Amino acid sequence: MKEYKTYLRALEIDDYIKIHKWHEDKKVYSRITGNKFFIAKVRDKEWIESVVLGDPKRMFWAICLKENDEMMGYTSLRDIDWRNRKAAIGGITIGREYQNLGLGLDAFDQVLKYIFNELGFHKLHTKYLESHLVTAHSIKKFGFKKEAILRNHVFKLGKYHNVEIASLLRHEHKTL
Repeated sequence: MKEYKTYLRALEIDDYIKIHKWHEDKKVYSRITGNKFFIAKVRDKEWIESVVLGDPKRMFWAICLKENDEMMGYTSLRDIDWRNRKAAIGGITIGREYQNLGLGLDAFDQVLKYIFNELGFHKLHTKYLESHLVTAHSIKKFGFKKEAILRNHVFKLGKYHNVEIASLLRHEHKTL
């Protein structure tokens, strides 16, 4: 059995402090499909409070290091359709100091196992910037297949970017 370096836990209200820092970090921001907004810490705190209180159509998890219990990122499951057993998996936001260490793959492997094996989902889909080759390469390792390109879909950093949509069926899922 694989020994993971990370683990997942529910987000806690105090996590807003780190999440706000990541939302303000240009390097972290450049890798996600979302747009940049200047948000006060209190708004990120309110957002986390709404996540913690729960919404049956989404789940959020903190990604923590086993060695010291430090939160190093977070991820989510959104647009949950319980009847059809499908959802959108949000990207993994990783703090700058933890990027390019393989920890995102470590966490994503656990997320996918949980979604398919524990929650019993049939299909996941995700969106990511076409220019973010690390994401494209990483999700292929797990069996995701590209379904579409949304041309000039996101305006960020002064230009329009294409967004790719990829999906994964349970029987296609590969573990690392």
